[in-house]
Amino acid sequence: MRVGYAQATVTQGALFAAVDEGFFARGGLDVSIQAVGGPAQVPALLAGEVQFAGMGANEVANADVGGASLAMIATAVDYPLFSLYADKKYKSVQDLAGQTIGITAAGASTDAAAHLFLRHFGLDGKVKVSPAGGTQTSILAAMGKGIVAGGILAPPSTAKAAQQGFVELINGVQLGVPMNTTGIVATRAYLKAQPDVVRRFLKAYLEAWTFCADPANEQAVVQTLAKYTKSDSQDALVGYKEMLRVWRGAKAPTVNPAAVADILELSTNPKVRAANSLQFIDNSVLQSVE
Repeated sequence: MRVGYAQATVTQGALFAAVDEGFFARGGLDVSIQAVGGPAQVPALLAGEVQFAGMGANEVANADVGGASLAMIATAVDYPLFSLYADKKYKSVQDLAGQTIGITAAGASTDAAAHLFLRHFGLDGKVKVSPAGGTQTSILAAMGKGIVAGGILAPPSTAKAAQQGFVELINGVQLGVPMNTTGIVATRAYLKAQPDVVRRFLKAYLEAWTFCADPANEQAVVQTLAKYTKSDSQDALVGYKEMLRVWRGAKAPTVNPAAVADILELSTNPKVRAANSLQFIDNSVLQSVE
């Protein structure tokens, strides 16, 4: 079984732990995980190249209104685990008016987070949001070269940004506005054809979520995060502490409809904005496991 994820960030910590701590294996599943660029995830799912994918509700909604039949069956985070970092000469978010901030790609979770942040502070349309190379590393590089004034970053890239002298203007989790940025997604055809596999997959994912939420497992989780995000333990610890609030904040990784609804409101696609968030969610299997 193959599982794709867009970016190796701490938001995928429960998925990484499910592999490394053996939860999938104990459930009788041979799971390999691989990085699949955001725009390529839907085609990979539909072609059966991956059976599950880690993607946000905005990608699922855009795919479904375009004719696909995908469902988000678990969450990874229902708050934007992103921060807006900028050059230290900008003392507040309002100082970015007329400037450009970098994201990974149009329609990606970083794009949605950028517009959520700007809308919250009354700056939507006053700050340009621009793709900056497709990865967290490339956003940080563009910031360093002065191509963009700031960027939407996730841990551990946030720690690297701080080390380079950039300042955090917005922390998405602390902001407290629900927004689903990534979760576990499958085709509805696969859910129907392989109910036992899906159930065992989600049982292992739930066990990994619980494992990550237990502070007693900090060392093991930090090591896993450092391994997959290719960062040192200190940077991984920064990301771990951010995600620990998410893992401990929810007993199970069921998808919050409000977090999906908030991201749909930000879409430029009128069909997506008009859609009911519940049509993109299927929490039933995870709830049966729980």
